[in-house]
Amino acid sequence: MSPSSPPRRFGRWVLAAGLAAGLASWLVGETPLVRPPAPEMEMTVMGRTFQSSTPQGRLDAADADAARFQGIFGATLGLMLGLAGGLSRRSPRAAAVSALVGAAVGALCGLAAARGSLPLYRRLQYTVSNDLIASLAMHGPPFALAGAAGGLALGIALGGRSLLVRSTLGGALGALIGAVVFEFLGALVFPTSETGQPLAASAPARLLAPLIVAAFASLGALGAVAPPRRPSGLG
Repeated sequence: MSPSSPPRRFGRWVLAAGLAAGLASWLVGETPLVRPPAPEMEMTVMGRTFQSSTPQGRLDAADADAARFQGIFGATLGLMLGLAGGLSRRSPRAAAVSALVGAAVGALCGLAAARGSLPLYRRLQYTVSNDLIASLAMHGPPFALAGAAGGLALGIALGGRSLLVRSTLGGALGALIGAVVFEFLGALVFPTSETGQPLAASAPARLLAPLIVAAFASLGALGAVAPPRRPSGLG
């Protein structure tokens, strides 16, 4: 890797971009764009007619919310790491291309992985006694693919096939580790927020997940492309 800025500064760029992506995706995820009200239907009970959502309707809406959030998170992480990589080289063109590719790949992968993981999660939720297994089956794939998209964008920005492969794998692995960390830390810090669900029940818990995963994904991608430091005193 040969970005024009010093390695330490480059690392700060990448980590800051990852944290910004986590925060931005959470902010968007709290809006009706991602979490619209569950659809309501007309019901009549004891001669009284009113509008209300059904339990199945609320469950389907919650699953759709989680899938949309994962798409937003993947897009934002890919966008920000692509920008960080390109701007660290002082190359607006590289920043623009890698950010656009990262955003597109991240959105598609995050949304598709979440859609694919939700049915498995619902099955494991009622067939496996360990809630952690079901939760990781839901959170692991979309977060890992979002991390891969972020690493891909960073690798494109930096240039070189070897860097691209390493940063993609590093981002995926880092994000997966971040997902595991969130499962334990979220349950510890927010024990009543149902952090094992596709989306946690409280806003602070929903913020914790993208921040942790984005940070670990950024560090994973960064560690995969950063040159090893030579011990001092060696030529």
